[in-house]
Amino acid sequence: FDFKNGFLPQNGVDKTFFDDGKQQSYAIYKEDKIIEGKRWNENGTLILDHSFPKYSKSFFDNGKLKTDYTGLLDYDDNGKLESIDGYQRTYAEDGSLAFSSLYKNKILIQASYRKENIYLEVQWDTTGSFATNYKLWMDGILIMENSGIMDSNFNLIFGKKSIFYTNGKKKSIAIY
Repeated sequence: FDFKNGFLPQNGVDKTFFDDGKQQSYAIYKEDKIIEGKRWNENGTLILDHSFPKYSKSFFDNGKLKTDYTGLLDYDDNGKLESIDGYQRTYAEDGSLAFSSLYKNKILIQASYRKENIYLEVQWDTTGSFATNYKLWMDGILIMENSGIMDSNFNLIFGKKSIFYTNGKKKSIAIY
């Protein structure tokens, strides 16, 4: 055991239990990192499921998916889980997808965000240097699309900007 890390094993198994004797969690450690583990709430509902480096999922107390990291995962220098190649998804308590991001070689190349009636999707080049596509929907209708090269605020530097009416028909097109 490595006492500097809060009595957790550097290599081995750690199990915790609730006062009533039911298992609360278990974790398998290798070189100070959790490589597999599960955690349950007091009602016995799974709230964390982790299998390194393949996936890590967390759940709301009602059992619905809260976060989902899939693909090739790693830990950063601070011990925080990160995606090398794969998806990171966050869900609202009602089960709807709130945020999704796709990484390739630790570079964010695609992200989407949803809140109520607004949906936003952004794609970056393979180096993560600049955005190449930006789409905004309201009530399921595309209202703006930028394609080309954009700065960090998604302002178009070179390319095409299209704006649409709420009925879906084109309002304007600008070429940069």
